[in-house]
Amino acid sequence: MISAKDIYWLAGIIEGKGYFGIGRTRYPYIQVRTTDLDIIERVNVFFKASICKEDRSIRKTSYVVRSSHKTSVPLIMTIYTLLGQRRRTRAKYVLALWRNWKSNLRPGTNAY
Repeated sequence: MISAKDIYWLAGIIEGKGYFGIGRTRYPYIQVRTTDLDIIERVNVFFKASICKEDRSIRKTSYVVRSSHKTSVPLIMTIYTLLGQRRRTRAKYVLALWRNWKSNLRPGTNAY
Protein backbone atom coordinates (compact mmCIF):
# COMPACT_ATOMS: atom_id res chain seq x y z
CA MET A 1 0.00 0.00 0.00
CA ILE A 2 1.32 3.42 -0.96
CA SER A 3 1.27 5.96 1.86
CA ALA A 4 -0.01 9.53 1.52
CA LYS A 5 3.55 10.72 2.23
CA ASP A 6 4.81 8.71 -0.77
CA ILE A 7 2.09 10.14 -3.03
CA TYR A 8 3.01 13.69 -2.05
CA TRP A 9 6.71 12.94 -2.58
CA LEU A 10 6.06 11.47 -6.04
CA ALA A 11 3.86 14.41 -7.04
CA GLY A 12 6.65 16.80 -6.02
CA ILE A 13 9.26 14.92 -8.05
CA ILE A 14 6.98 14.79 -11.09
CA GLU A 15 6.20 18.49 -10.68
CA GLY A 16 9.90 19.31 -10.77
CA LYS A 17 11.42 16.64 -12.99
CA GLY A 18 8.52 14.94 -14.72
CA TYR A 19 6.69 14.95 -18.02
CA PHE A 20 3.32 13.54 -19.14
CA GLY A 21 3.16 12.18 -22.66
CA ILE A 22 1.42 9.83 -25.06
CA GLY A 23 3.50 6.99 -26.49
CA ARG A 24 3.42 5.53 -29.97
CA THR A 25 0.96 2.95 -28.66
CA ARG A 26 -1.37 5.84 -27.72
CA TYR A 27 -1.12 5.13 -24.02
CA PRO A 28 -0.19 7.81 -21.47
CA TYR A 29 3.15 7.71 -19.73
CA ILE A 30 4.95 9.64 -17.04
CA GLN A 31 8.65 10.23 -17.49
CA VAL A 32 11.11 11.46 -14.89
CA ARG A 33 14.69 12.51 -15.70
CA THR A 34 17.32 13.47 -13.14
CA THR A 35 21.02 13.09 -12.42
CA ASP A 36 20.27 11.48 -9.05
CA LEU A 37 20.16 7.70 -9.31
CA ASP A 38 18.71 7.29 -5.81
CA ILE A 39 15.74 9.47 -6.75
CA ILE A 40 15.11 7.52 -9.96
CA GLU A 41 15.27 4.25 -8.05
CA ARG A 42 12.68 5.53 -5.59
CA VAL A 43 10.41 6.76 -8.43
CA ASN A 44 10.77 3.36 -10.03
CA VAL A 45 9.14 1.75 -6.99
CA PHE A 46 5.92 3.31 -8.33
CA PHE A 47 6.63 2.92 -12.06
CA LYS A 48 8.03 -0.64 -12.06
CA ALA A 49 9.94 0.03 -15.28
CA SER A 50 13.47 -0.03 -16.65
CA ILE A 51 15.88 2.74 -15.72
CA CYS A 52 17.83 4.18 -18.65
CA LYS A 53 21.22 5.77 -18.19
CA GLU A 54 22.12 8.66 -20.49
CA ASP A 55 25.83 9.44 -20.62
CA ARG A 56 26.51 12.96 -21.77
CA SER A 57 30.04 14.06 -22.46
CA ILE A 58 29.49 17.68 -21.43
CA ARG A 59 26.97 17.24 -18.63
CA LYS A 60 26.44 14.86 -15.74
CA THR A 61 25.06 11.42 -16.41
CA SER A 62 21.28 11.47 -16.20
CA TYR A 63 18.81 8.70 -15.49
CA VAL A 64 15.36 8.34 -16.99
CA VAL A 65 12.44 6.16 -16.04
CA ARG A 66 9.12 6.01 -17.87
CA SER A 67 5.98 4.46 -16.45
CA SER A 68 4.19 1.70 -18.29
CA HIS A 69 0.70 2.21 -19.63
CA LYS A 70 -0.63 0.01 -16.82
CA THR A 71 0.65 2.29 -14.06
CA SER A 72 0.33 5.69 -15.76
CA VAL A 73 -3.39 6.35 -15.73
CA PRO A 74 -3.96 5.41 -12.05
CA LEU A 75 -0.89 7.43 -11.00
CA ILE A 76 -1.95 10.48 -13.01
CA MET A 77 -5.41 10.37 -11.47
CA THR A 78 -3.98 9.90 -7.97
CA ILE A 79 -1.56 12.85 -8.09
CA TYR A 80 -3.64 15.16 -10.31
CA THR A 81 -4.90 17.46 -7.54
CA LEU A 82 -1.38 17.79 -6.11
CA LEU A 83 0.10 19.15 -9.33
CA GLY A 84 0.63 22.77 -10.29
CA GLN A 85 -1.47 24.32 -13.01
CA ARG A 86 0.94 23.68 -15.90
CA ARG A 87 1.44 19.98 -15.10
CA ARG A 88 -2.26 19.56 -14.34
CA THR A 89 -3.17 21.03 -17.74
CA ARG A 90 -0.75 18.64 -19.46
CA ALA A 91 -2.04 15.64 -17.48
CA LYS A 92 -5.63 16.53 -18.37
CA TYR A 93 -4.68 16.86 -22.06
CA VAL A 94 -2.91 13.49 -22.11
CA LEU A 95 -5.81 11.73 -20.39
CA ALA A 96 -8.30 13.35 -22.80
CA LEU A 97 -6.33 12.10 -25.81
CA TRP A 98 -6.20 8.62 -24.34
CA ARG A 99 -9.92 8.56 -23.46
CA ASN A 100 -10.84 9.80 -26.94
CA TRP A 101 -8.71 7.10 -28.55
CA LYS A 102 -10.18 4.41 -26.28
CA SER A 103 -13.76 5.50 -27.04
CA ASN A 104 -13.14 5.24 -30.79
CA LEU A 105 -11.98 1.61 -30.66
CA ARG A 106 -14.24 -1.16 -31.83
CA PRO A 107 -15.39 -3.28 -28.88
CA GLY A 108 -12.99 -6.12 -28.10
CA THR A 109 -10.24 -4.86 -30.41
CA ASN A 110 -7.37 -2.41 -30.56
CA ALA A 111 -8.47 -1.18 -33.97
CA TYR A 112 -10.73 1.58 -35.23
